[in-house]
Amino acid sequence: MNLNLLKTYVRVVETQNLSKTAEEFGLSQPAVTKQIQALEDHYGVLLLERSGRRLKTTEAGETLYQCAKDIIKAMERTDKAIEEVSESRKGKLYLAASTIPGQYILPHIIKKFKDKYPNVSMSIDIGDTEKVFNQVAEREIDVGVVGAWMKNRKVEGFKWLEDELVVAVPEGHRLSKFNEIKVQELLTEKWIVREKGSGTRKAIEELLAANGIKHEDLPVYIEAGSTEAVLA
Repeated sequence: MNLNLLKTYVRVVETQNLSKTAEEFGLSQPAVTKQIQALEDHYGVLLLERSGRRLKTTEAGETLYQCAKDIIKAMERTDKAIEEVSESRKGKLYLAASTIPGQYILPHIIKKFKDKYPNVSMSIDIGDTEKVFNQVAEREIDVGVVGAWMKNRKVEGFKWLEDELVVAVPEGHRLSKFNEIKVQELLTEKWIVREKGSGTRKAIEELLAANGIKHEDLPVYIEAGSTEAVLA
């Protein structure tokens, strides 16, 4: 049974008017009529009848009205009780994340979590993927979020989101006019890459290896400790 049907029915009984109820709920009068008919079809009885310009309940309709009010109040008490339990949760949650999820993905998620559980304090440590894996393995944190998977028998995980890596070049660079480039063309440019241990670095190494290229063959100009440093 849809609780909204019962809420609509209760207001129709109390206002004795379909149009007024429709206005209160932001519905059309035919939509309210359809909801009342759905209840009558469900129970197989007539619930309301006309008395002049007003609607009044039948015997079955009055019974449903009283029961519906009790059901709605019970659901409201349930919602309030669950909300109070949720708000009463307390504790400390320790997180760690590699730079991409830590700087671009988790902040708005953490805000939503804090809005829902204001009594739970949180701390987040930003580091490279290898560091986060080690923190999880040594039980220094509760949850780690990284951009690439590393083999570690002490750590279990699952794929949460998908992302993509793109080649970033200055405006006017010869590669900027291409939507796609061959991996071999990477060897003709000087590169600013993330430091060893980062998920981004690991993804690049895997891409090169899949094309028979060693990372040492990539002309690395600078190794940077963050994505912002690479883009700068």
